[in-house]
Amino acid sequence: MFKAWFSCVFLVLFSSSVAAVQQEYQDPYQLVEEVATKVFSRVKKEQEKLTQDPSYAEHIVREDLLGYVDIKYSAYKVIGPELKKTTPAQRAAFVDAFGDHMVITYSNVLFQYDQQTLKLGSRKDVTGQKIVSVPVSFVQDGAPEINVVFKLRAGKSQNKSNKTPVWRVFDVITEGVSLLTTKQSELGGLIRKQGIDEVTEQLIAKNNALAKE
Repeated sequence: MFKAWFSCVFLVLFSSSVAAVQQEYQDPYQLVEEVATKVFSRVKKEQEKLTQDPSYAEHIVREDLLGYVDIKYSAYKVIGPELKKTTPAQRAAFVDAFGDHMVITYSNVLFQYDQQTLKLGSRKDVTGQKIVSVPVSFVQDGAPEINVVFKLRAGKSQNKSNKTPVWRVFDVITEGVSLLTTKQSELGGLIRKQGIDEVTEQLIAKNNALAKE
């Protein structure tokens, strides 16, 4: 279940449209290290509360993670070639439903995080790059090391006066499996067959059902 948590960090680990950015990072390595450390520390500290109320994980996800994830970009990648056939309103509706879906789905496993420690991979020069992969290992005594790669992209700051690119996560790869690619296969195919409006409605219905569990 800990591996499933990293799915949360990804495709939670998704947006400016879903959550306001608490802090903007010009260093992708600093973002991954500081945000992951903050969230893990909070989970450890509030483990009892998470056990009593698993839905509290959704609060943590929204408060401490979403602001550092580019949900809009990820959602657009999921829509894929069909994007050019959609209207701004259709895209906005899908991004909102997609973001809510990821929060609800993956926050359900957040409370099962269990004492792993983070080890950041060696830094590389990212000057001039727009896409960067940051490797991280999660280590726990008596358990296999879990290797994860966070993929980030450089984008515009929400502060229009800041012209320096800022970094946000858009994918997480766990044991070679890209969560973005998984969602592209799962939802992208449905969008091509059924249309974006139908898939958006399906996501909203699923979100409502999960929220009641």
